[in-house]
Amino acid sequence: MALYSDPVFANPQQYGSGAVWLATIAYALQIYGDFSGYSDMALGAAHMLGYKLARNFNMPYLAANVSEFWHRWHISLSTWLRDYLFIPLGGSRGGTWSTCRNLLITMALGGLWHGAAWTLVAWGVLHGVLLIGHRFFHDYCKRRPRLDRVLQSNAGTLLRIAVTFLCVSIGWVFFRATTFDVALNMLERLVIPHSGWGPPLSPVSLWGLVAVVVVCHIVAHRGWWQHALRRLPAPAMGFGYAALVNFAFVLAPGVSKTFIYFQF
Repeated sequence: MALYSDPVFANPQQYGSGAVWLATIAYALQIYGDFSGYSDMALGAAHMLGYKLARNFNMPYLAANVSEFWHRWHISLSTWLRDYLFIPLGGSRGGTWSTCRNLLITMALGGLWHGAAWTLVAWGVLHGVLLIGHRFFHDYCKRRPRLDRVLQSNAGTLLRIAVTFLCVSIGWVFFRATTFDVALNMLERLVIPHSGWGPPLSPVSLWGLVAVVVVCHIVAHRGWWQHALRRLPAPAMGFGYAALVNFAFVLAPGVSKTFIYFQF
């Protein structure tokens, strides 16, 4: 996914809106695969040594709102921010506006935790604004039972998941961009149609990965994988995992990329 996103984020003014949208989606997939996979390897290595660590990701792109996203993404950090920043600031005990202030300060400091860059602070502030907006919208819907029922339906939930993913992906633009000029160039092309270069690679593999991620999320969310896991014999599981590892090596690009979160 870095082969899609890196060239576009390096020179967004040269690319058309379609390429910028693909790069934004690619980076959302890249950072999820990067950090979730990084966490999974840490969990697995610790488990082999006899330590059971806490879960750090829980299918965050299935979140139906931004508050739920932060209960699913980087759970160790979001829990730490809640326990050591949000609650000591007063949490949600001091009324609506105090709660909004505490959310904004907590998320801004959460962005600053990732690095001394204004783009990271902007990313944190944006998530603070989204969390505040969600609180107001949640209260608005609770006063309108019909709207609430529509949004809680299957179609409404799919819509909420799509909107949440869109908001989170746009937020990743600030997280990935090295300067505000790059971020604003990207956002301008996301909103206003621009002509320019097409995507750096054919989008076939990108959409293939999107399909794989969606299917895997559905399988895990429905519990089908756990059900199959209990029925498959150990040799079949070993062969399957070995095949997947070899498949990953075959499809790996020629250039190597370090983990995004190594810089933090």
